[in-house]
Amino acid sequence: MLLHEPRRPWAGAAVSVRFLQLAFVLGLAATVIGSSAGQARAQQECLYVLNQLDNAITFVDLATSKAIASVHMPTDDCTTPPCHPMPTALEFSPANGRAYVARQDVNLLYVLDPVAKTVVGNVTIESGNAPAAASSAAALSPNGATLYVANLASDSVSVINTGTNALTKTIDLALPQPDRARPRAVAVSPDGNTVLVGNSSNDTVPVINATNNTVIDTIPVGNAPAGIAFSPDGARAYVTNGSGGSVSVIDVTNRTVTKTIPVGVAPRGIAVSPDGASVYVTNLLDGTVSVIDTASEAVSGSPITVGSGPVAITVASDGTVYVSNLMSASVSIIDPESRAVQTIDELSGPFDLTLGPCPPPDVVCIGDCDSNGRVEIGELVTGVNISLGSRVLDACPSYDGDDDNRVSVSELVRAVNNALRGCPQ
Repeated sequence: MLLHEPRRPWAGAAVSVRFLQLAFVLGLAATVIGSSAGQARAQQECLYVLNQLDNAITFVDLATSKAIASVHMPTDDCTTPPCHPMPTALEFSPANGRAYVARQDVNLLYVLDPVAKTVVGNVTIESGNAPAAASSAAALSPNGATLYVANLASDSVSVINTGTNALTKTIDLALPQPDRARPRAVAVSPDGNTVLVGNSSNDTVPVINATNNTVIDTIPVGNAPAGIAFSPDGARAYVTNGSGGSVSVIDVTNRTVTKTIPVGVAPRGIAVSPDGASVYVTNLLDGTVSVIDTASEAVSGSPITVGSGPVAITVASDGTVYVSNLMSASVSIIDPESRAVQTIDELSGPFDLTLGPCPPPDVVCIGDCDSNGRVEIGELVTGVNISLGSRVLDACPSYDGDDDNRVSVSELVRAVNNALRGCPQ
């Protein structure tokens, strides 16, 4: 015979009263919290990560180091489907608030409004015959008026007017057959007058006069140049030599290499700190970043270990360094003073990086445990129990809006608001 504990009729009522009190308090706080969060968002900067495997840009909030949103490029615009999207270059222009993405499999450059998270146009470029079309790198002029795209497959550089989104010129870098140029890198000087291109096939850096977009000189560098960055004053340019394990230092005025600095294995991406004191180099095959002291023109300290297959690198205005690790699907964050490394995981083939304003977070209905588009009373109870530790987060992962593996008061507030007002659309 089963013995039953006598039912206490007041117990459920007491729990309900306590819960309603909690919901009322949370509801009162919601407006204030939501308003302050919106104001903070408008002032925040994001890291834009170009993910090759899902043909998208992921936006990482620098304040939290969390991915908050994404935008995908089209997947059905190749001439002979099925398409195999392979975005390779990403630039953002503060001048017009547009982001630009070059795709390797089609003769197209995409123009995006990153804050609205939409593709707003495209530009047809001459990057080669599909399916062999391949653009490898892009660089904006300092005023944002002109974008240069290095076309690996067609031995050329596309010059694009960002005001009209029109191709204005294709600069031919072709060499007498069977030689190839195969440009893998491009950079624009801080004054906007000079464009340097890294020809990986013949180990040279063509110099382009940006006034008339003509090649005026060619500088021999190391084996297979793969990345280029100017010093803030424009006096020096630094070129990674992918097969040479080195960085060439170019005197921009005299157009000569003044020094070759050994670094790691297969150096690829390169960036200069805002104060010009340090140059950061990704070493693709040994998973490290070399730091060059520009005063001594020598590597400073031991290489910094990051993820597998580091490709692109960029430096924020505060000196923080960001590295895309293609093979480990992550981004490394390097503190320039301590050289400590943090990691952002769960990306999808991160290839290129840039910085820009944060868009609004992707819409997530906090508290909608069963994804039916509404938050019900039982789901609110679940959220409270997760917050108190009496249930695990797996009971309703949608409560963890900021991916910190817990349910905070602000997330309970959002769930209550979603229950009262409906899920955001």
